[in-house]
Amino acid sequence: MVKKSSIINRIKMENWTSSSKIEALVHDLHELRSKNMSHKSIIFSQFTTMLQLVEWRLRRAGITTVMLDGSMTPAQRQASINHFMTDVNVECFLVSLKAGGVALNLTEASKVRRLAPVAASHSLTVPSLPAERISRPSGEKAAECTALVCPLCV
Repeated sequence: MVKKSSIINRIKMENWTSSSKIEALVHDLHELRSKNMSHKSIIFSQFTTMLQLVEWRLRRAGITTVMLDGSMTPAQRQASINHFMTDVNVECFLVSLKAGGVALNLTEASKVRRLAPVAASHSLTVPSLPAERISRPSGEKAAECTALVCPLCV
């Protein structure tokens, strides 16, 4: 279900062209799927509008998603987390950096993708936050963090 305030409702999606960053993400996720269906991914962005566009594109590519953003109530937030952690069909968790910054431990995921403009890639906190959300002190399951960065784009 698309929120009333979503960018999806404010632009003509039939005229929208996906970005190279989103298409690279779709390609990566399809590759993961072809190698091992049990991989779950978390996609972080500081821009919720970017996450909304990603969600729209991933769903059209047949990739099941769930989202977590700062507009959610605590109950909605917990329901989203539980859905990602327990439903084997959910492949991607779309998380805004602001909403995912506190009390979030998602060890179910093995892949993290961070969508960021170049300016954000130089921040000391932004790159480490996604990795911290899936960290495993025991090291029993490897986790991979990748940043998809494009100059002058969001």
